[in-house]
Amino acid sequence: MRGVRRSAPTTARLGLLAALTATIAACDGGAAEPAAGTAAGCPKKVLILVDEVPGGAAPLAVALTAAGFRVTTSDVAASAYAGSPALAGELAPDAVVVLSGGQARTPHPDMPLEGQQAIVDFVAAGHGLVLTEWAAFHVAAEGTPRWQTLAPLVLLGRTGGHSGQVTYEVEPAFASHPLWAGLPASFSFTSTSNVGAIRPAPGVARIARSPQAQDVVAIRDLPPAGRVVHLAHAGNHVAHGWTNIDLQRLVANAVGWAARCD
Repeated sequence: MRGVRRSAPTTARLGLLAALTATIAACDGGAAEPAAGTAAGCPKKVLILVDEVPGGAAPLAVALTAAGFRVTTSDVAASAYAGSPALAGELAPDAVVVLSGGQARTPHPDMPLEGQQAIVDFVAAGHGLVLTEWAAFHVAAEGTPRWQTLAPLVLLGRTGGHSGQVTYEVEPAFASHPLWAGLPASFSFTSTSNVGAIRPAPGVARIARSPQAQDVVAIRDLPPAGRVVHLAHAGNHVAHGWTNIDLQRLVANAVGWAARCD
């Protein structure tokens, strides 16, 4: 596939994500019935549209590879994604796109419309999407809002930002949800984070809250469209932003759920 590089498999962190076995098992055994609009079984391919921090997606690629997914990372930052590599079709049957979406440049560039539409079409066809704080940041930008084609897929509103320690606390009703498999009821890590509440819409639910950042994990499940997960974490906007083990597990869970591996 042109324009991408395949992350090399690694066993360095296999032990870290052992708790995902039950979630990922359905991918191999075909035990779960796919929802309408998805391919048969559980596709285990993931495309990470990277941010502008060189190598910043590497911890995510390692964690997702350890969880049993086949990971591709883009050679262009999400801010420059214009629909290539293609997200669907015989040559690119990805199950989930992880859209890290951050950038160091100012003023912040908008994603090309072709790229935004490609992601919207991908989700409409039944595939999965994982978003970060940057999605809320771009949509809520004052003066020149960005990502307006993607806006209907953005689950978190924004009233501000938070930098420092942040604690994620699962909503009791979702403690046994596949998104929280293997995670404690609460965990803390250093983050630059979105602050805001979920944007109420059909199929949208809050999975976790934070004393510092309000709503921090949200999902949308609206068949036959694909599943969406939105995390308040801003990734590499803080140094080594994807290295926390619990956060890595949460992302791997999010990918597995969005790919309908549960």
